[in-house]
Amino acid sequence: MEKRTNKGFSLVELIIVIAIMSILAAGIAPALIRYINKSRKADDIAAADSLGTTINAAINSDDDVYDYINKCAYWIKKERRDGYFRVICYMNAGYDSTGWDNRYFPDVGTDNGIDYTIGREKIKTAMIELMGEKMFKLKFTKDIYFDQWILCCDKDQHLYVFVGGGFGTNQFYITDQHLNMTGHRNRFYMLWPEQDAEYKELDTPPDSWITR
Repeated sequence: MEKRTNKGFSLVELIIVIAIMSILAAGIAPALIRYINKSRKADDIAAADSLGTTINAAINSDDDVYDYINKCAYWIKKERRDGYFRVICYMNAGYDSTGWDNRYFPDVGTDNGIDYTIGREKIKTAMIELMGEKMFKLKFTKDIYFDQWILCCDKDQHLYVFVGGGFGTNQFYITDQHLNMTGHRNRFYMLWPEQDAEYKELDTPPDSWITR
């Protein structure tokens, strides 16, 4: 009986196989990336919903928390910034986030016998109970310009949850165009109670830092 020798694939056959795999990967990869990013955005929207719903419940059920939010809203009226959003707190939630030291709550102090820091501390406690000692990390992000949760209120004490980046301790407002009024001109996106139409159109995290 003649012995058969397995010579394997020829170089030309290997090149053809590699070329076919490259073509398939080029066609599948963009759709896969869009699917992954869509899933990550859905996770962030769900986290924003949990955050907003929890803090909003505290506003409606606790006088101290309500007083703190009301005082934050008061500054919108006092500074005549109708339509703007007053920052209640912001929290770094990027890949380098290590915990609750990466958050900032504006101090509105004491006025007319009301200690507004009590409500502020209750919000902080509610958020720790919700999130644990470590922050919810934004899933749809890659850089420091899009790595913060930002809680805001309007002049009517309505609560909002934004995502964005570059916010600092000397900045207190997001404009009605959802831009940072006092620092970087990067765009912020409302995730709760509604999602910005522009946020829904984002395909990749780098698209999120829109300068104007």
